[in-house]
Formats: sequence, structure tokens, C-alpha cells
Amino acid sequence: MAKTLVQHFSALEIERLEQGLPKLERWSEKLLVPFVAHRLQNPKVIWCNRRWFLEHGMDLSVASQAHRVYEWLTDEFGWVVECEGVSKETRYLHADRYGATDGVAQHGGSGRVATLGCFQAKGIGQTPLVSHGIAEGHSHGCLSVAEALREAIFAEIASAEFPHGAIPAMAVIDTGLFFSSANPDDRYDQNARRAILVRPATVRPAHAERAPMFKRSVTGFVNRQVDDVQRTRDMITQWVNHISDVGTQMERNTLRTFVQMVVEQIAFGQIHRLFSGGYFSSNVSISGELLDFGNAHALPNWASAQVHSVLPGLGDEINLLKRVIASLIFYFTKYRKCDNALPLTQELQASADAFYEGAWRHYGLELLQANHVGASEKDAMHRILRGYFQRQQKSRVKYRFGEVIAGSGAQNSNWLYLTLVSDSAKQDTDEYQTLCSIDGILKGYDKSVRYVAWWTAARLLKPRESLDRKYLHRALERLIPKLIDRRTPDARTVDQFLQESISAARRYWRRLPVGYAVHAHTTLDGCSALVCSDGSGSKERFIWLEGIIGPDDSLCLFDRQLSRSDFDHVSICCSGTRWSATCPLNMDADGVYIANLTTRGLVLPNMGTHYECPTFFLRRGRYG
Repeated sequence: MAKTLVQHFSALEIERLEQGLPKLERWSEKLLVPFVAHRLQNPKVIWCNRRWFLEHGMDLSVASQAHRVYEWLTDEFGWVVECEGVSKETRYLHADRYGATDGVAQHGGSGRVATLGCFQAKGIGQTPLVSHGIAEGHSHGCLSVAEALREAIFAEIASAEFPHGAIPAMAVIDTGLFFSSANPDDRYDQNARRAILVRPATVRPAHAERAPMFKRSVTGFVNRQVDDVQRTRDMITQWVNHISDVGTQMERNTLRTFVQMVVEQIAFGQIHRLFSGGYFSSNVSISGELLDFGNAHALPNWASAQVHSVLPGLGDEINLLKRVIASLIFYFTKYRKCDNALPLTQELQASADAFYEGAWRHYGLELLQANHVGASEKDAMHRILRGYFQRQQKSRVKYRFGEVIAGSGAQNSNWLYLTLVSDSAKQDTDEYQTLCSIDGILKGYDKSVRYVAWWTAARLLKPRESLDRKYLHRALERLIPKLIDRRTPDARTVDQFLQESISAARRYWRRLPVGYAVHAHTTLDGCSALVCSDGSGSKERFIWLEGIIGPDDSLCLFDRQLSRSDFDHVSICCSGTRWSATCPLNMDADGVYIANLTTRGLVLPNMGTHYECPTFFLRRGRYG
């Protein structure tokens, strides 16, 4: 247990905070490598994830709870490797060993992350697992405030929308320190304010891979390969025991479960144009959750977008995953002495292809809420969408810092959304013909099905401008100097920026009922309100609410605490830490939305995102 938890929280609170999180030291005694860190002189929490803490039993709207959480964060995670400007007080932190798929990576594991119990601190400086010979821009061990805030934004979107979620950022701490990357091409890491990002600990597939090329640490740490072997063997055994029931083919079932989850993440990301740069054994968890969003992009279309100089782009993630599959099977069969590696590799790589086709079809049809139409119609719509995807993939673009720096193939910046909401779409475009082909299928159904389909497409195909990498860089360039000029970054300003960015970027809600067309939404601290209709012909709109179940079984929504009696005549759906309900909706004379609960009217926050009408179909005689 991290040492300061017991100083700030009760036993019940600690249990809630650590619920579901791994204690890495229990997975292998050779996993964690100790190193010395120094206390920061004046660490400040500049952003705290109220959504995460509420889901884990801590309501930060209560001043006393917020104070204890902030004190814990700075006490426990306000430490860095020795550098100018830190105190003389020291303690031991630990870095987690892991390997890599190709077997030739020089690193020995986390190069800038410390593990403290069930949590991790990213950006603490060079750990003993940084090797000599690593590129200078990837070995300084630091994390800028800008990168930490971008990661927090992407992690919240991925946690909420991807089928298997993501490892969230719990908090961002300002260190009061600055750093510059030795690589001058890293223009956003020059004289940059340093941050520490706090997140839950996680087990990665890379923990089950060797690091045979890690030999010389920049810190003087002496690596022993026998320890690396033991770590790998232990992690594989723990992984199998953690995932699979006792029985035959435990190793195969463990890996098959992992492959299916990651493939579903890949397919969802492709459909929604959310690209992390590739799926490696080190940037997913063994449960499929995404982590490390330093190179994440929200892309404008389905072109093959390359965001890493030497790795394939959007659309080719499965081939990268197949390398991970082969690597994991090699180590599983070596250290578990189970199935022959080659046939198991062939089997699971083929399974990855099959999982991908099924997941891509499912999430593609979700773009139009079309998973409930007839089988032949689904087949036809899938062929149309898949064909359009493949044609867009012929356009190849390279990004650096969110800006296009090169392109090849049939360059095409068009996208379905622009045609869908246009009053004057050109009829000779691929987009026009694709949408017309889909609408030709939908015409065989009731008009409400078409209405919901096209309003859903207008929502899910809408670009996520607030998540655009170039936009975020520029917005943070404006924000951070203002914060630094105040000496201590202003937490309220940071929180407002993150909340607005996250809300504007949301598009997909897993629990949204089928048959709802969404016209506007707002999101705050993980809670959402969506203005909806059902296409029945009535112009009446209603509100769909999604909130968090508090530790006292209260229904938390934005900054309100509701009770179940407020919804006496409204059905509430509960799942895990989440609740949702559909309520009548009014609008007052000032245009303020009010949800009509059983006992009172609930004034809702401003709907920051409104979806454009799919005019191409609804205003040109193609509907009704």
C-alpha cells in the first residue's frame, strides 16, 4: 500500500480507491526496480479527475474530501528524480520492468513512470530502466504540462467511448520546474513547464515480454538478465491465473480473450477516427484498455494517416497486433511449456482477422443505428461503408504535431459528414453516391428508422474539432503561458479548459437507448444530458440523462445530488457506477433546458454542442 494512503483516508475509502486495481509488487518480486527520488518544493494539483474519484467513493464537491485528496496527491506523487530546484528530502520509488515485441528495444521498462502501490506517476524523470543509446528526445524522463493535459483529455474520451475503455488520468500536478528536450525538433518540449500525471497502475502485455537488449542504464543500475527472465515467467503465470478459469487450454483462452478485446478497440477507433498511433504491447492493458495518449489524434476522415515516422497508419493496426500476438505466444509457450507456438500463432492471428471483420461491421452499422435492420440490409450497408473506407485508405498522409507534412496516393480530404449536412452537395462525389446508396436501403423502412439513422450519422460523423491535435497544441500554447505568468497555474482555468474540450469532443454514449436521435448535448465530470427525439413524427423532444451513482447510493448529475424519489414515475437504468434515465423536457423563455423530474424541474447546463440537421436528406424531399 502506498505509504500516505493511510494518513489521509479510512480503511473503507482506501478499499474504494484501490478497487479493481492491481498491486504490481504482488505479480512478481522482480517486476519493480527501486530508485531514489526527491520531494518537490511546491507541487500543486492543477487538475483533478472528479469523475474518477466520485466513481471510487470520493465526492470532491465536498470541501473536506477534496482537501484530503489534494493533500494525498501532493504528498504521495510530488517527487522527482534529483534535479535543480528540488528539496534534499528523499524516498524510494519503483519503476516497472517490461519488454517489447521485436525483442531489440534497448529500454528495460518504464522510463519516466514510478509505481506507488496501485497508482503510477508519469514524468518523474529518468528511471533506472532508461538505457544508454536511446534517442535523447525519448529519454529525458520529463512530461510537459501541455502533454499531460492532452493525455488527460484523450483518456477521458477513450474511457467513456471505447468498448473496453482506457486508463484515465486521475490528476495533473504542476512541479514548478522546467525542462528542454535535447532534440531541437521537439519544439513543444523546449523550456516547457514540467508536470506529473497520476493514473491507476495497470498490467500491460509487455510485462510478459523479455527485454534482452537492456544492458546499460543511464543511471548506473546494473541489470541482471536472470531477473528479467523471472519477471517474464511470473507475469505470464499471474496473467493466466487472473483471466482464465482452471481447466485446459488456459494459455490459449487467455490470449484469445486479450486479442478479441484489443481488436474491438481497434475497430471502434477506426470507425470513429480516433487513432493512438498504433497498438503495441506497452500501450494497452491485458484487459484491452488503452493508455499513453502522447501521440493520439482525432482524424478528419478514413485516410491512411501515419502519425509515427516508422510505423503504419490508420487501417493497418491489425498487422501490428499480429506481431504482438506472435511475440506473446513465443513467451507463453516458452515459459508455460504449453502448445506448439506456430499453430497457435496461426490460429490466433486468423482469429484476429475474424474478430476484426465482425467488430468493424458492428461499429460501422452503429454509425446509422442499423444493427437492428434485416440481415440482407445490414450486409448491403456494410459492403457500402467498407468499400468507402477502402477507397479512402488509398489516400496516405503523414502527420507531425497534428499537421500534415506529406501525402501520397489519391489525395482526398473529403468526408461523408460534409455532404450529409450540406444544402448544395455535389452529385458526382464518392460521398454523395455512398450516402445515396445507403439511403436507398433505408427507404424500405419506416420513416422513423431513416430519421434516426441520419441524425445518428450527423452526430457520429461530425469531426471532433476540440480533439484535433493541431487545435489542442495551439490552444495549450495560449493557455499555459497565462498560467505560468501567475506563478502557480490556476486550477480553475485548467479545469474549465479540460471540461469544455472533453464535452465538445464527446460523440458516443454506450448506454444510449436504440431509437434516439440526438440533437444537442453537454458533458461535465462524466455526467451527460442529451436532447433527443425519436422520429415518430412528433416534434416533442426529451432529455436523456447519464450520471454517477454516489457512494451513498445517491444519483449524482453534474453538481447535483438527486434521489430515486425524484424519478418516481421515470425508469432508471443502473449499471456498475452509472445510472441513466429519460425525462420530459421543457425550455424556458431564455432558452434554458429544464428536465421535468417527478418532484421538480432540473435546470440543465448549457448545451455546448448542437448537431447540424442532415439537410441533404431531410430538406430535399428524401425524407417523409
